[in-house]
Amino acid sequence: MVNSRRADHAADTRRALVHAARRLISRQGYTATSLDEVCARARVTKGALYHHFRNKEELFVAVLDDVEADFVQAGTAAVTGDGDVWDALQAAATGFLEICSRDDTRRIVVEAPAVLGWERCRDTEHRHALSLLRAALEQGTSQGLVDTDNPATLAQLLVALFNEAGMIVAQSPDPNVAREHVARELDRVMSGLRTQPTTLGRAAARRGTSRTGVSQ
Repeated sequence: MVNSRRADHAADTRRALVHAARRLISRQGYTATSLDEVCARARVTKGALYHHFRNKEELFVAVLDDVEADFVQAGTAAVTGDGDVWDALQAAATGFLEICSRDDTRRIVVEAPAVLGWERCRDTEHRHALSLLRAALEQGTSQGLVDTDNPATLAQLLVALFNEAGMIVAQSPDPNVAREHVARELDRVMSGLRTQPTTLGRAAARRGTSRTGVSQ
């Protein structure tokens, strides 16, 4: 019981630090935000902060993780149960762009590559989004909705596409207008990747050839 209370307290402290850092960084930027400010807003000591994070950069990684979790949650919430894989992906993209346009997200998305470097940002993004996207594309391929020989590669390409779309929205002086424009173009790209009814047979034949090595 004592250990459980300690674990709960530690989790609450970590959450408070991440949320405080996210609010401050989203308003004034990474460089202008001090750890003293974060501790004051979270109402914890500096020692408590260093118990959870080695330095400011590691705290920022946790903030970016929090943003990425919002992306996944928004995408999941936007999906309805009566559509197919592509409907779900398009709904998830809409939710993703909405988060990118929010004041508590935009600056973090824009500053993350400069603070952490592209490789570390990419690792964070992939940890949250890539496996989900790959699973959706594999499901779509098995259902004949996606005409691809390599869902894993397509998933990586789409993650890059979504990230660039989100960056355009986050950097825009008018993110809501940018979100509308980007959403339309993203929808065009996504619709172009979906297998049309007239090509379902071709997609199935390709999968059969891939399995057997012989044309069906």
